[in-house]
Amino acid sequence: MAGRPAPDAIAHLGGRADITVRGRIEGFPVLIPAKARWQGVLACRNVDCKGETRRPVSGRILFILPAAACAYHTGDYLQMRGTLQGWDRPTNPGEFDYSRFMYGRGIQGRLVVHVARQVQCLRTGKWWSFGYWLSRVRGFLLGRLQHYLDPEAQGLAAAMLLGERSNLREWDKAYLAASGLAHVAAVSGLHTGVVFLLLMGIGRLLTQSTRLGAGAGLLGIWVFGGLTGGAVPVLRACVMLTCISAGHLVWRKTDPLSGLGLAGLLLLTFQPTCSSEAGFQLSYGATLALLVFMPKCWKKTGHWKAGAQLVLQPFLAAAVILLVISPLTLFHFYMFTPASLLANMMAVPLLSVAVVCGLGTGLAGGICPWLAAGLGKVCTWAVLGIKATSCFMLTMPGGLIYGWKPAPWVIVMYYSLLVLGFYSRRFFLWVVLAVLIFIVVYSRQGPEKIPPNEMRVTFLSLGIGESALLETGQGLRLLIDVGTEKEFFWRIRPLLASRGIQQLDAVVVSHTDADHAGGLKACAAFFQVKLLIHGGIPCFGAVADNSSQPACLDHIAQRVLFQGESLSWGKNLKLSAVWPPAGKKATTNAYCLAVLIDCPGGRLFFPGDCPGWIERQWHPLPQVKIFKAGHHGDQSASDQALLSQLCPELAVVTPGRKNMYGFPSATALERIRSWSRWTLNTAEAGCIEAVISPGKPVIWYPAR
Repeated sequence: MAGRPAPDAIAHLGGRADITVRGRIEGFPVLIPAKARWQGVLACRNVDCKGETRRPVSGRILFILPAAACAYHTGDYLQMRGTLQGWDRPTNPGEFDYSRFMYGRGIQGRLVVHVARQVQCLRTGKWWSFGYWLSRVRGFLLGRLQHYLDPEAQGLAAAMLLGERSNLREWDKAYLAASGLAHVAAVSGLHTGVVFLLLMGIGRLLTQSTRLGAGAGLLGIWVFGGLTGGAVPVLRACVMLTCISAGHLVWRKTDPLSGLGLAGLLLLTFQPTCSSEAGFQLSYGATLALLVFMPKCWKKTGHWKAGAQLVLQPFLAAAVILLVISPLTLFHFYMFTPASLLANMMAVPLLSVAVVCGLGTGLAGGICPWLAAGLGKVCTWAVLGIKATSCFMLTMPGGLIYGWKPAPWVIVMYYSLLVLGFYSRRFFLWVVLAVLIFIVVYSRQGPEKIPPNEMRVTFLSLGIGESALLETGQGLRLLIDVGTEKEFFWRIRPLLASRGIQQLDAVVVSHTDADHAGGLKACAAFFQVKLLIHGGIPCFGAVADNSSQPACLDHIAQRVLFQGESLSWGKNLKLSAVWPPAGKKATTNAYCLAVLIDCPGGRLFFPGDCPGWIERQWHPLPQVKIFKAGHHGDQSASDQALLSQLCPELAVVTPGRKNMYGFPSATALERIRSWSRWTLNTAEAGCIEAVISPGKPVIWYPAR
């Protein structure tokens, strides 16, 4: 869907708490065991709203059903009753615009059904339709993978083989992206090529005919494209392979670039908005790099020995792809991944084994169980090998570099220089020139520098957690709490990456609740944390018990602060603990680590989630410029006795946009407003930045 929705679009009904929708299932519904729910896409036909008559609607929505609901298939006509929600706009700098992504795919909202009996199948899909049987085959293959593969490998295997990413863990996504292997978890041209070669080889072996073998391969990849949901990279590969194979079958010379252009033309004709998607741009960029620049590299290495070419050519292919897509990865994901040079050389052979054995496991599962079990073990080994490769590459010094978004004109300039080099005899000289000019121009476009005596504080707008980033003019960066694990991956990490932050001088954890410490392990894995400050948490292995990743905090220096103790970074920053008293552990709200921060511009106070009866014990306290309201704005926190001492210029309440406790309390808000000059709510204003400097009032503004 592009532009404004149609007058009868279901997007106009977003926010209805009790709505009945009827429509037909599109795509492939999938069960997500980790979340105990079904998920799929519904093409809407009509709706019933409370107090209104039935009316026709258009558009598609994502439906979410409880796991107890029956298994439905493509083409089924359903009636379901639930809550219709719109897509949230990004509220933090660097955050992925999920609403734009979903609207670009024509999915206008999300219907959440809470009880299985509120779903009714009015009419099953036509059993003779192609989509119906694709849905059945896909469900069978997913079931075989879940039966024969190790649980640690099932999520990534389903993503690699069938494009089903719903059960892929956040940790796996992050590790693959950080090591330059994100294409492994999204069915791409590489997967399609492996399937084509496998089926062509089998067809040629059985028929002793090259033409029949190629025909079997082409038929197989188009069925494979349907099973994977028709992803852009798969369709592009299918069109290209069809053009190339058709040319060979009639003994005509083929041009892969023409096939690539035809594939792009067809995709843009039927789905114009896909050109703005990162997957489309990266897929076509990588393919163009291989088709255009690799022949020039082969000419330079053609005289090398066969053994050297066997090692060098995969490395050159990875280097050429990295050279071409790096500006795009910086633009979309704020990262540059030198580790991908080695990671792809190690992962691509494993990927080929995983695809072949995974499809073999699914096909043999109902015929020959012992063969399926053997292939499943090999597939599990290959998938776990890919995961181990991505984890190992992240430990390489300089393997992952975060950076800010380059301006579009800089990217256009870079690619223009590469194109000029392609038509020049001095190709490699033009490549070096393009890279050097890009580095020089890009380095001058960084984030605005903070003056020496100022501090910038960023209060993030999260779902249920809390986190704040402190940056000083001397280059110190402190992170106060890290939100939940999912919030760190989707909101906190993109913000840090978009500012080019590689290292955090300190991470302060107020207590062990998941909404404050859930993202700690992810923070330690993807950023260099020099110091971890807490109030005597006895065992960090127990922090964020919902984390699917083992503890990785042993290598980080830790400092325990109790009441009256402090820590300084030179003469410009001092962090003092107001609570808890010595001997208490910061494992509950009552004994959170509350800190007072002194800098040249003024003071800041972060009380954690301490209740009011604890806050009344803190005296005397100096006046502060910025106060983060306690416990998400709960009525029991931000006590009158505390506020009368602090008298903040700016008070920030961080209730979380999706909290289930009614935060912030109206009573607490009124109390805070009566003692502060400005009171801001991140659930309403989004991410907030505040700047404090000596002798000046606090300057605040919505972060962009």
